[in-house]
Amino acid sequence: MRVLLIKKDKINGNIYELSKKESNYLTNVLRLKNGDSFKAKDEKENIYNALLNGNYLTLSENNDDVLFLDAMPSFKGHFQRIHLYQSILKGKKNERVLRDSQEAGVEKLTFISTEFTSADEITEHEASRLEAIRREAVQQSGAKVMDIGAVMKFDDAIEEAEGIILILHQSPRVMTKSIKEALQDVKKEDVISVFIGSEGGFSDAECEKAEKRNAIPVLLKTNILRAENASIYTISAIQTLLNE
Repeated sequence: MRVLLIKKDKINGNIYELSKKESNYLTNVLRLKNGDSFKAKDEKENIYNALLNGNYLTLSENNDDVLFLDAMPSFKGHFQRIHLYQSILKGKKNERVLRDSQEAGVEKLTFISTEFTSADEITEHEASRLEAIRREAVQQSGAKVMDIGAVMKFDDAIEEAEGIILILHQSPRVMTKSIKEALQDVKKEDVISVFIGSEGGFSDAECEKAEKRNAIPVLLKTNILRAENASIYTISAIQTLLNE
């Protein structure tokens, strides 16, 4: 774990009360002792020096003399602004998409319902589980906290999408491009909105609606990927092509 993610609304002055889970992880897993110092941050990316004192942390202004919780601080260079619109998947596949997206530096993740999704919403229990996974992924990777949008219908999501819109489709269309071709004119400040389908992909009607919004159909030049793998493959390709 590189940095402890703390909840800003639980900070009282310079004191942060640890939850049982946080305390157990610091003392029993990481083997930290009272008086040990390390980096912590809140959801707004404010960095603190944290001093362990029993079930509390004493927070102070960040300085470079205090260490991250491992030897490799996270990458601080440019990340392309990626908004991922992921069709709701079955079982725990949503959790994998969220974890991979958070660790890969995605700015915002929104789950969407489409013609081929098996569910139209994320349950309260699932949402709670996803939030816990996001926190773990932030702490493990040191990444900036990813925004999780409210679940949306495809039609609303395609209208909301910003910047350059890519829709990953399972078969070629008239306007289909490779991901490299689709990104050839992208600037560093641009938002890239990426739409990934469920196990059944997107319907032709949904693709037509996307194309009317000037979305670019993209066909990945690879083997057939599972829906949960298509998202991280695409994100990785974008980051590799644009972050050099």
